[in-house]
Amino acid sequence: MRQILVDLAKCKGCRQCEKACSNAHSATTTGDSKPVSRVKVLFTKSENGKKGSPYPMRCHQCEFPKCAEACMSGALIKTKDGIVIHEDDRCVGCWMCVMTCPYGAVFRDVERKVVVKCDTCLDDEIPACVAVCKFDAMKIEESK
Repeated sequence: MRQILVDLAKCKGCRQCEKACSNAHSATTTGDSKPVSRVKVLFTKSENGKKGSPYPMRCHQCEFPKCAEACMSGALIKTKDGIVIHEDDRCVGCWMCVMTCPYGAVFRDVERKVVVKCDTCLDDEIPACVAVCKFDAMKIEESK
């Protein structure tokens, strides 16, 4: 299974992975809809309440995906390769997958009324977020 791994010690919170993801998944260049990233860089809170360490939140490609179980329209499907993919045309925008993901890694695309989640850039040899990370905080791992 293809998995994106993150070395939190190397992540600087630059958000280049978010931008690369948005661009890679943008179906339009006309500006008709704003591209939505499938990875979000969040920050922990330090003891004094200020912004702490960054961590890129992305789909963990769960063995038993709660998001897919909760999807009433069958828009979330686990492939034979173990990647959980989302089919926009089947999504009804109920947000159940967003509510049930234990990692908070399924995001709303409010403009299009569907969800978005990491698909590890299945059509590309290297995911956009991994390719753009100049700190080598993200890497791809293939396992069986």
